[in-house]
Amino acid sequence: MNSGEFYDKDKVDDAVLSLLYLTLHDLNRAWKGHDFAVMDRLHEKGLIGNPAGKTKSVTLTIDGLERCEQLFLKQFCTPETRAGVLAENARRAEAAWKKIPPEKQRRILSDAWCNKCETCNPFTETARKHACGHLIIEGACATCGGPVKFLATGLL
Repeated sequence: MNSGEFYDKDKVDDAVLSLLYLTLHDLNRAWKGHDFAVMDRLHEKGLIGNPAGKTKSVTLTIDGLERCEQLFLKQFCTPETRAGVLAENARRAEAAWKKIPPEKQRRILSDAWCNKCETCNPFTETARKHACGHLIIEGACATCGGPVKFLATGLL
C-alpha cells in the first residue's frame, strides 16, 4: 500500500504550509526542505512559486503568505495569542497604509494585476491586511469585478 493512500493530503499540505512560516526570510521566501509531492501540490494550489530548481528556498504567493500565517497561528498558538497577533496585524496594516504618501496610495489603487483580465487595472479597495510582515491590499478590479490582491511591502 502506498503511504499516500491512507492520509488526507490537504491536511498534510496545510501542515507543511504552516511550517514554512517558521523559515520565512527575504520578504516571501521559505526553505523548501519538505516532500516534493507536497511542494508540488502547494504550487498547484497557487500558494508557492514553482519548487522545481536548485534553489533551497521557494517563494510564497500573497495567498500563500496569508494562509501560512493563518495555519501557523491556528495549529501552534493559543487562542489568546492568536487573537493578540490578529489584532496587532490589523493595527500594523492601518499604520503601514498611513505611512504611504497619498500619491503612492493613488498609484497603488490605479495599477494592480488582475488575473481575470490578465492586465493591470485600477481597483476598488475592500480590505487591508498585515500578514507575515507585509501589507496586503485586497479589492475588486474596476474592469471585471474580479478579486485583486496587492503586496505593498516594497513601497513602505
